[in-house]
Amino acid sequence: LDLCASGVNTLWGSFELPTVRLARTMLHQFASLNLANHMSEFDRWCDEFERLPMYFTTLFGETSLKQLLEAMTHAVYVYDIAHIIIDNLQFMMGTPESDKTVLDRFYRQDIAVAAFRKFATQNNCHVTLVVHPRKDQPGAEELTVSSFFGGAKVTQEADNVLILQDKKFMGNRSKKFIQVAKNRY
Repeated sequence: LDLCASGVNTLWGSFELPTVRLARTMLHQFASLNLANHMSEFDRWCDEFERLPMYFTTLFGETSLKQLLEAMTHAVYVYDIAHIIIDNLQFMMGTPESDKTVLDRFYRQDIAVAAFRKFATQNNCHVTLVVHPRKDQPGAEELTVSSFFGGAKVTQEADNVLILQDKKFMGNRSKKFIQVAKNRY
């Protein structure tokens, strides 16, 4: 949202959240207040939000890599997109493009990561992939680059790896923070 607000044409591919829900959350973040409690300001913030160079795919749920790459290519060409967010990579792993064995799933993820890396290079476009961590034991230590679902390629191919950490304290308190786990530049 910050990059988009600074003028970077951005495409969101959200396969986990419906676009309406995602846009509503972003609108509240953009306004820095819950607009449901400030309806008198709703129209003003909607008008400002509408001016952002933000675009959304119409794809949702399990989506094939081919279908997504076609949508991304179209958006880069038509809307001069410079940043694409894919939320999340795991939704492409359950598509019927190939059989669904456990080993094949990791192979398909590596193919997708390589395709996104190639797309970013060929189109001079930054691609941000949201990847969920493995489901480790509750109370485990902080996440690391080896905590991500699938093979190692998802972090090896990345220029940047940001991890949303959730540190637990006594008394059910927690602190969330973003850790820069890898920064190639």
